[in-house]
Amino acid sequence: RGLAQVSLSLDRLKQFINAELIYFAQRPTQPLRLADIVQASTPGKVAKLVHAELPGLFAARVKHIESLEGWQQVPELQTLHEIFSDSFRELRLADPPFVEDPQISDLAEYSQVIYSLRKRHRSVTALLGEAMRKMSREDPDEESRFQSWADTFMHSRISTEMLTSHYVAIIETVPAEASTAVGIVDMRCNPRQICEEAAAQVMYSLSKTGGSLVSIEVQETDTMDDLEIPYIPRYLFYIVQELLRNSAKATLEAAHSSLSSSSSSS
Repeated sequence: RGLAQVSLSLDRLKQFINAELIYFAQRPTQPLRLADIVQASTPGKVAKLVHAELPGLFAARVKHIESLEGWQQVPELQTLHEIFSDSFRELRLADPPFVEDPQISDLAEYSQVIYSLRKRHRSVTALLGEAMRKMSREDPDEESRFQSWADTFMHSRISTEMLTSHYVAIIETVPAEASTAVGIVDMRCNPRQICEEAAAQVMYSLSKTGGSLVSIEVQETDTMDDLEIPYIPRYLFYIVQELLRNSAKATLEAAHSSLSSSSSSS
């Protein structure tokens, strides 16, 4: 038996999408777990995960922007509001195919939606940064509140980026027997190697800005060389890199302060 088709006017469709956005934004959200990512190991499973999780994240982001008083007067926030509203609408109008085990070819149209929204979202971080600078400059007393608002916004972005990156990795990666990767997750991620790469990058970047005296050494335990964990290497690298960069900068500042004090007292 064929499916009945229902025609909606553009205004009616907008009302329907807006009602859905409000509904999704009010739903309680659960943190995205690494196990959820690993289990979404096939095109069909990752499409199901993205379809279930991503609309709620986008809806919450739209309402988070609207919660900030005066957002309509900040062009960058208006653009961000439009970006996430458009992405929510496209996702809700693009259901994955209703087949038991969809293949990559079955997901062609849905994949185009994911590629499109990833391209659309490339400017999000820059737009948010510019909005923060403008708002903090115009109202310095509210800078801490703006920062807290932005932190919440960016925390949700991590889950969004993780979901869409994993989708693309599953769709585009040709399975190989020797591979330890499941999408963006390396099932045998080596923390020692990640720490060494992050340390090398931080030392290099600081050497370009006068921080050549900083030396970062990764010390090993007896079992560290063989330690392997299921994790997302890219995110582990960013975490370690940020911790080391902040620590190195604090060490440099303390050393410069100590030298200045010694020079003043002599």
